[in-house]
Amino acid sequence: AGIEECGNELNYLKKAFKNLKDDFEKINGEYVRCLADSDNYRKRINREKEESLKFSNEKLIRSLLPVLDNLELAITHAEPFTLKDESGNFKSFISGVEYARDEFLKTLKGYGVTIVETGGKAFDPNFHEVVDIVENEEGEDHAILEEKRKGYVFKGRLLRPAMVKILKKKKPSS
Repeated sequence: AGIEECGNELNYLKKAFKNLKDDFEKINGEYVRCLADSDNYRKRINREKEESLKFSNEKLIRSLLPVLDNLELAITHAEPFTLKDESGNFKSFISGVEYARDEFLKTLKGYGVTIVETGGKAFDPNFHEVVDIVENEEGEDHAILEEKRKGYVFKGRLLRPAMVKILKKKKPSS
């Protein structure tokens, strides 16, 4: 009966070892999944942190755009008066405003702000907002005729669309 007992004990030990091995594989699989989840969480948090840092100035820059608009308006509306300025003082003043605008734009560019292109472009709803439409038989349909207000992009993200006047091609009358 010694050999039979040894055989039974061996079978018992084999089953116990198999159960321990199965438990180990199950626990190890859960451990590996937890490690992967932890790594994915860490990567997601780092991406969100980088995204947050990348666009942290967006609100400030967006709030400064009306100041830039006012500088542009001052320059545009001053043009008829500079022609009548015999002393040159007004022209010097406007040159100073233009310099301030250019420095402002240079600073914004350094932070990743670019101007939405409109000159010679067709209307793109992703970057332009139509505020006026002119119908004409001549010209390209949806061509931008005039920029009413500049649009800006911040690090690839649209801050504000450019307001534009576009051409709508009118069908020739028969």
